[in-house]
Amino acid sequence: YSSIYFLRLHEMKKAVAQVARAKWANAPVLDIKKGKLSYVIGTVYMDMRLKPSILDDIVKDEFNLAAPPTAKYFSDDDVIMMEDESGRVKLVGEVIAKAGLVTGIIVGALGMETPAGDFEVVDYCFAG
Repeated sequence: YSSIYFLRLHEMKKAVAQVARAKWANAPVLDIKKGKLSYVIGTVYMDMRLKPSILDDIVKDEFNLAAPPTAKYFSDDDVIMMEDESGRVKLVGEVIAKAGLVTGIIVGALGMETPAGDFEVVDYCFAG
C-alpha cells in the first residue's frame, strides 16, 4: 500500500498545507526542534495491536486453528504515527488521542518534539 499512501500524500499535502498555514500562521513547518512549536504534514499510520493480520489468518487456516473473535480492533495501546518522505514520528498527547484518526488519512499536526523524540500534538487539521 505504500505507493497508494505516497500518492495520496503527494496529492493532498498542498491542500492540508493551505489550511495549516491559515490556522497556524506563526508556526514554522517541518522544522521539528525540541521545545519549539512547529507543524508537520503527513500520512497517519495506526499501529493497532488488536488488528487482524493476514499472515496470522493464513497460519491459522493452514493448521485449522480457530482464532477467538475480537470485539474491537482498537485499544489504549494503539500507537499513532505520522510519516512523509523524510521519515516517521510518533504522535502523542490527549488532543491527538481523541481525534479518531485512521491509517492513510493526511493530516497537519501542530506541536513540539518531546525529550523522548515523539511529537506532542496540541492541534491538528485536515484538507477540508
